Amino acid sequence: MARVVALAAAAFVALQLIRWQVGHPAWGRGRPVRAVALLVGGGALAMVAAVAAVLRLLGLLVDTAKGYAAPSVSQDATTGVVLRAAAVNVGVWLLVALVGVLGMILLATVVPRSHRHRELRRATSATLQPDDEPELGVIPVVVVEADWPAAMGLPGPRPRIVVSTQLCDALPRAELAAVVAHEEAHLRWHHADLARCVALAPLLMPRWGLVRDWDAEIALLLELAADDAAARVSGLNHLAAALRSMARLREDALLDERAARIERRLARHAVPPGLAADLADR
Repeated sequence: MARVVALAAAAFVALQLIRWQVGHPAWGRGRPVRAVALLVGGGALAMVAAVAAVLRLLGLLVDTAKGYAAPSVSQDATTGVVLRAAAVNVGVWLLVALVGVLGMILLATVVPRSHRHRELRRATSATLQPDDEPELGVIPVVVVEADWPAAMGLPGPRPRIVVSTQLCDALPRAELAAVVAHEEAHLRWHHADLARCVALAPLLMPRWGLVRDWDAEIALLLELAADDAAARVSGLNHLAAALRSMARLREDALLDERAARIERRLARHAVPPGLAADLADR
């Protein structure tokens, strides 16, 4: 029983850690990579500890049933109790496996993608040629004809970054390079795979608000982590300008918030005017 209590306590502590992080996002949004590790690790710990506690509790029930069955009952009855208990254990593991399989099916078929996202994928598959891949960064970039501002990374054996012609026309090259660097970071760190695994939780537990908030916070933190990586490549000023331009084109308040975050970092790194004048006089 002590193990059951310990496992249940571990699951409870992990859930409280997630609840605290979701309820106090400022710390994590200043350290997005660490915050993602904390939230994903906490979620994994809570799930594993909860399942282990349930299995251990079932094991205790099996032991109790065997104790009651002997020696006052016949050997056949005892064997029947043991077999039924074993069937319970097998059933639990089969249930866990079934949930996993159903989760993978849900991820492959139910996790929503926007109509425009699917259109860009189809356009890329139809138009991608080796000679048509301009190199704006480490990963090939494919420009597809589209009348909305879009940029996304397509993972796979041949990862590539897709940008729309509307976005290419709207952004200066330095800002476009910052957008590409952002998508490169997503692909390099396999953010899409992580996001789809995390998205399984709200599909299985759609009515649990903490799970939905956990999923949304991780999705935002992945964007912030990619922003930080892009800033190291393209510079804070170009990334901030790119985010402002994208926010204006898409009318997206979240992009404005991300731009403001980068602008605050830019202000902290700015040289005070008085010091700049002193350096110029030397």
